[in-house]
Amino acid sequence: MTFFPRSLSRLSSRRRWILLAAVRAVIVAVVQVKFSSFRHLAAVLGQGGCESGFDLSAEQQLLARDVEWAIAAVSRRLSPMPTCLMQAAAAKRVLASRGVPATLYFGVAPDAGDGRAINAHAWLRCGTRIVTGRAQARRYRPLAWFA
Repeated sequence: MTFFPRSLSRLSSRRRWILLAAVRAVIVAVVQVKFSSFRHLAAVLGQGGCESGFDLSAEQQLLARDVEWAIAAVSRRLSPMPTCLMQAAAAKRVLASRGVPATLYFGVAPDAGDGRAINAHAWLRCGTRIVTGRAQARRYRPLAWFA
């Protein structure tokens, strides 16, 4: 498999597990977003209108950082790159598999001059860390969230 050449063997077993979990989660998220109704996707994302807490253990914080790295690494290697929603859903799945709470947000921003009346974005917060979609999240006003 040349998806992650040589560098995969240099990773710790913990990071290798997280990376492989991220590969699986991104594939599942891509399929769900492309082929499921929003109602089905929302049920998978968690309880609507609820947010996870901000206090995490040191181990949970480390896992959130590693999941951020893994989702970004997997996404960079896919063409086309998974959407913000796909990345957020994938990160939420990996974190949930380890019992780490996270909140997925859907937000909107006013027209940015690109011809669309509304611009939408999804991002994932785990504790105080924005795991996916951080660069754009500040520009968007949350409309819905799932924990």
